Amino acid sequence: MTKLSDPRFPIVTFDTDQPLSPKDLRNLLVRPGVTLLIRSATGNQNRGGYYFQVGILDSNYALHPFDQNGVNDFYIVDFELLLKLINHMSGRKFDKDAFLYVRQVINMRADD
Repeated sequence: MTKLSDPRFPIVTFDTDQPLSPKDLRNLLVRPGVTLLIRSATGNQNRGGYYFQVGILDSNYALHPFDQNGVNDFYIVDFELLLKLINHMSGRKFDKDAFLYVRQVINMRADD
């Protein structure tokens, strides 16, 4: 597995070339927080992938960025948007809602 320095939560790996289903994602979110590593279905055991640090907050989810500059500690999203974001950002499935959220919310934060 590709090493990630200082992940916020334990790493859970999922290998697939298909979009994650709601059932797939629910099965991965088994702890109060996980660092999801979404990788291609085949390849070297040490291949990279897409990391998502996800905490659970009541009925919503906190998507934590990897930078530690304190600009935004997390973005609160519901399950449906979390699934769309993971599939979109990992290249599994384009999603217009996820595209707009990344463009208008995540990429518009003020970096210091």
